[in-house]
Amino acid sequence: MKSLGYLSAFLGGAIAGAALGILMAPEKGEDTRVKITDAVEDFLKKHNIKLSRKEVVDLVDDIEDATEDVIDKVVRLITAAALTIVFCFLLVIIVLFASFAFAFWLEKYIGMGWSFILVAVLHLLAFFMVIHFRKSWIEKPIVHFLAELLLSK
Repeated sequence: MKSLGYLSAFLGGAIAGAALGILMAPEKGEDTRVKITDAVEDFLKKHNIKLSRKEVVDLVDDIEDATEDVIDKVVRLITAAALTIVFCFLLVIIVLFASFAFAFWLEKYIGMGWSFILVAVLHLLAFFMVIHFRKSWIEKPIVHFLAELLLSK
């Protein structure tokens, strides 16, 4: 029974992949639907699976809906990744300039060497805090975001 589940998952993935490839082709919608329907019917005949024409059309509609959903989620994921990269880059630049400004401000009170050592110690402290709280600050929000994005309908 478990192998039947794997087989149906494989077949569904193969059909969805073929449909995605056909849907990305620059043709009219009706021509694309006919190609997908014909491909599904050929696949079903080849593997001796019996479905009516209406069931095949419904399956093609489901594949198209799933393909649009996958494309939407991939676009949202890529957008979120790009924004995260830009945000992290800007944050690094801000921290770098703020660190130099703080070190030069401290110079008149404790000297140049000690001010940069103090800034380095603060960076190490921040690094160890991020390592210590990485699950609640980084991992859980990422997992929550991905679960919400990928598991939502």
